[in-house]
Amino acid sequence: MPQYSSSQVSLGMSAEAMLLNTRIEEALKSQIPDSAKAESWYSVLVDLVNDLKKIYNKHPTLCKFILLTAGGMVTVPILLQIAGFGLLGPVEGSFAAWWQSAVGNVVKDSLFSWLQYLGMMPGKAAMTGAVIGFAAFVWVELTKVPESELDGEKTTRQSRRRRLENRRQ
Repeated sequence: MPQYSSSQVSLGMSAEAMLLNTRIEEALKSQIPDSAKAESWYSVLVDLVNDLKKIYNKHPTLCKFILLTAGGMVTVPILLQIAGFGLLGPVEGSFAAWWQSAVGNVVKDSLFSWLQYLGMMPGKAAMTGAVIGFAAFVWVELTKVPESELDGEKTTRQSRRRRLENRRQ
């Protein structure tokens, strides 16, 4: 059995949990008709992707909003845990532990203390990620060049920058 630090959660299952999981899967499989079992996962995945494309084509702005805010909500807590900002403090041997040892006494309201606070409060980290995702969404929408200004020209960074500068003048 692997050793985990006190701020990490084991993702392994106990024998009882594995037995319960197996019984639930068997009960669910017995309820699925044979015709549904024959349908491959690939065709279901293709249908899902096609449905998502239709939704995106109808509502591209809403999809960008959902993608960026939900992506931020999921990504920020995961990145904090990967960096070693654990639920009970910096995880031993991690980047956060190295940073704390390099800083020495951590000052209140510093970047390190804020990241550690978010690492200890995953819900607040998720909300912070949502705010970051929302800010990214607003930035993307505000810097978007209207189709009327493109005139069939291929958009490049320089052409976008030129158009933005012309707009400001």
